[in-house]
Order: sequence, then C-alpha cells, then structure tokens
Amino acid sequence: ISVSALGVLAGDTSSSANGVSGTGAVTVGVSSGPSSTRAFVHSQAGLSALPTLVGGPAAYEARGISSDGTTIVGYATAAGASTSRAVKWVQTGGVWTIADLGTLPGGGGASLDAASADGSVLVGNAVPAGSTSTKAVIWSGAGGLRTIEQVLADAGFVDSTWDLQFATGVSADGTRVCGWGVHNSVVEGFVVTLPPLGPTRCNAADVAGLGGAVGADGQLTADD
Repeated sequence: ISVSALGVLAGDTSSSANGVSGTGAVTVGVSSGPSSTRAFVHSQAGLSALPTLVGGPAAYEARGISSDGTTIVGYATAAGASTSRAVKWVQTGGVWTIADLGTLPGGGGASLDAASADGSVLVGNAVPAGSTSTKAVIWSGAGGLRTIEQVLADAGFVDSTWDLQFATGVSADGTRVCGWGVHNSVVEGFVVTLPPLGPTRCNAADVAGLGGAVGADGQLTADD
C-alpha cells in the first residue's frame, strides 16, 4: 500500500492525474502553472510533457488513456484558434505523437475523455454548428468524429426524450458508452449500446445525382 507523487512539469505549480492504463504503468493528466496547462504522461521513464498541436498554445490536457496504454485522449488548441480540438496521442518507437481529430463540421470546441481497450473507439463531447451547448460524441477510424445521437439515428434509432450531452466512458470493446445528458427535462446518466461503427450513411439524393443508388445497407459500394 502506498501513495506516489507524480510531480509537476518544470515551471509549473500543480498537477492532476486523469487516467491510468490497465496495468497501472502509465498515468496521464495535466500539469498547471501561471500561464500554461500542459498534458503529461508518467511512466517508468518519469514525468514528461506530451506534444501539443504545431504552433498551438500551451493550453492542452490529457483526459484519459486506453487500457493497453497505447492511446491517450484529450484536447488541444490549434495555432491562432480559440477553441479546443479533439486529439489523441499514440506512441511509436517510444515517442508520443499527437493526432488532430478535429471538431464537428462547422462546430465549436471538442474534447475526448475516454478510450476503448485498444484505443480504436474514443468518446467525449463537442459543440455542434450553430449551437452553444455540447453533444456527446464518439470517434472511430471508420466514421471520424460524430455525435452519438447521429450514430443512433443513422442506425434507425431516435429517442426525442434524450439530449445526450457528455460521454465520459466507453467499454473495453467499444460497444457501450456512458455519460450524462438531459432526459425528460432531468439531468440523468445514460448507457448507450451502439450499432457497428462503420462509415456514415450515404445521402440518397447525392448518390442519385451521380447516377447511382444507395444499397439496402445504407452504404455506397461499387455494386451501387
């Protein structure tokens, strides 16, 4: 039984740990100072700052890490921008690199809070275009960053009693997401069981304009 201090990055005055890998070998969080909030990773090699977006300010944070320790999630701000963007960090050859996963199309800030066991499915929240409130979002390599409500709607499931606002956790296999939102005017937690996270459905009118047709699966293939 023990309590271990992780320390702070050089020049900072405080830190907060936000996530730990399945084995406990890697911890992530944020180190803060008078003029910065920087994402950090802590392992046997010690405490080090994660990279931010090129030219971006030192105002970024690591919010979670996959169980296998390969993917860290959070947010960062691009050069000359004022709103956050969803990002992930992955380790290659012992070096952590950052990947910009963006925002919802035309939307405001975005952040990721949790990852599936292998880092293939990430969840968090983002502000859609024309809105000032957040929506729970999910990212996968096949579908990119989307609201969970849109993923459900694309699968034919719509529940107008829910406003899913924040996704805070995801199961190891990426099939279930938890968070909170507004349900029948009451702030309430939720668990969503997801459909397969493939590409977004094609717009039938757009496909018809190209002389094709959307297949019964809702996807555009060579046969269509």
